[in-house]
Order: sequence, then structure tokens, then C-alpha cells
Amino acid sequence: MGKIIKKKVKIISLGQENIYKITDNEAFIKTIKEVYISEIKPKSQKTWKYSEDTEQNIYIFNSKIELSITNDLKKKKRIISLDKKLSYLIKIPKKTFYTFKNTGRKIGFILNMIDKKHKTK
Repeated sequence: MGKIIKKKVKIISLGQENIYKITDNEAFIKTIKEVYISEIKPKSQKTWKYSEDTEQNIYIFNSKIELSITNDLKKKKRIISLDKKLSYLIKIPKKTFYTFKNTGRKIGFILNMIDKKHKTK
């Protein structure tokens, strides 16, 4: 499995409001070809996903999400817990299986920035 990168997201406080600055890295921004936002219902889990040739960059907006990652579904999985307080951008390399489990009480929103244009069938 390629290296999973976990990068802290900068939180800018503006009085009672916050701005979450995911990145200002121009090289990273230039690699992004598409951006998606997915929902995951409370107490549910997404099916396992796998991408042969796309790097995923994941950010969780709200709720409590467990991200499970592995390069082989028959082997041990790495679990990363994420929520608003644990604000990280997670880079999932190509050829990696991953799934999300919402352990929170509200709908979770997952921002996914990918390095390739998705081909519609």
C-alpha cells in the first residue's frame, strides 16, 4: 500500500465562526481535477471503494467518521477516526481499498478531491 498522508487542516477563527483552510499548496491544487461531496447517513457504512489509478484526498466536514484503509481486504485494516475536532486532510494513494463508517448522530459530509477526471460510462 502507498503511504497514507494525514495533514492537519488550518482553522482560522473569526469571532464565533471558523474557516477551515484545507490547503494553500499550489502544487497540490494544480493536481486536483474533480471535487465531490458525498453524504453518509448516521450509523451507516459505505461499501468498500478501490481506485486503480486515482489518488483520493478526503476531508470530513462534520459528524464522526471512521475511515478504514487497506491494500488487501483479507488483511488488517488501518482505521483513522475523524471529526470536526480532528480536522485532517487524508491522502489515499492509488491501489488502496477504503470505506467510511459514520459513528455520529447526524449526516456526514465527505469532501473528495481527486487527481483524475472521472469517466462516465
